[in-house]
Amino acid sequence: MTDTFPSGYGNRLATFAELRERHEPKMHPEYARRVFTCIEAADGLVGIGGGWRSRETQASNHAKAPNTFAAPGSSFHESHAWASGMDGYAAVDVVGRHARHDQAWNWMRDHAGRFGLCTFWNVNGEPWHVQCADLPNGARSWKAAGSPDPPTFALPGAAADSANTMATSYGEFPAHDAKPVIANGWHGDLVRYVQLVIANEAGGQIAVDGEFGPKTEARVKDLQFVAALPPTGVVDWQGTWQFVDHLAGNVRRSPVRLDIAVDHVDVGTYRVQRGDSPWKVAELVFGDGSRFGAFDPCEPPSPGFAAADHAIRLPGVAGRATTVAPGDHAEALVERLFPDGDQRVLLDRFLALNGGPHRTLLPGDVVFLDQP
Repeated sequence: MTDTFPSGYGNRLATFAELRERHEPKMHPEYARRVFTCIEAADGLVGIGGGWRSRETQASNHAKAPNTFAAPGSSFHESHAWASGMDGYAAVDVVGRHARHDQAWNWMRDHAGRFGLCTFWNVNGEPWHVQCADLPNGARSWKAAGSPDPPTFALPGAAADSANTMATSYGEFPAHDAKPVIANGWHGDLVRYVQLVIANEAGGQIAVDGEFGPKTEARVKDLQFVAALPPTGVVDWQGTWQFVDHLAGNVRRSPVRLDIAVDHVDVGTYRVQRGDSPWKVAELVFGDGSRFGAFDPCEPPSPGFAAADHAIRLPGVAGRATTVAPGDHAEALVERLFPDGDQRVLLDRFLALNGGPHRTLLPGDVVFLDQP
């Protein structure tokens, strides 16, 4: 067990007591209980870059970058009055040890749900942002719901300490492989789990009330559309439960699918990420940014580098391509494409070419990896 944790944005390390002393006093107590238990479980990889913000700081940040910072009064980084009568904030931005931020964000993506927390890596491209999984995403919608306090959450390894503790926690559902098929007419904690995942991890407008009615069915169909699954509105094991659990942080390591074709291609593809430019992509693909002319203009030219998550062609870069099937994960796809290659090195290259480590691989996506 490590004795130090990342603190702030300058690669500084602090003891666990110092980290709590700096950030906990203004936190909502239940949020503090969850987030510090989660950080401690990461064993020094994850820490807090920033926590509480004043209304003035939030307004200033929003004015400078309105697409990144919420408007003043609508962020859980600010202190709010909760239904219980206490004031506090309930959101932090996490950082990684020695600037290993991607590793820290990936760890949070895969484990935060066990602690009643969610990150925004799959919602609006903010993998560092962490808040309660069982509250509305925005403070304004939370206020409209009556400013409820987060219920006491059953943390891993901790005994329930309140009558308000949920019988089954958000974190236990994702890894449970014996969940029944559920559909319109169901009610209870299992439905509430699906609604929470849609609300917190997929950005869906949905009431978290444990009742599977027509509105929940419509949101499930939306989720299935995103995952390239038949829009049945039924949460089954034909890909929907797997996708819900994946969004909640549980990635099932299914066997490598050898029955799906691998094609040798003369022209590869690259999936654009936020902040990309021709020079940056040429540096990644060719190891030489001055070869940016290969992507200026890119093919297809629209939307080019102005929008993320679309594929552009890589002229002169040959390799192998395959189609993502339900249950596939990055490691299995790399092994399918190049079973005899150095899997660790190839995985980094695969993630870089196919949207980065935070992108969800969807059934039907064509992925590419060039020659080792």
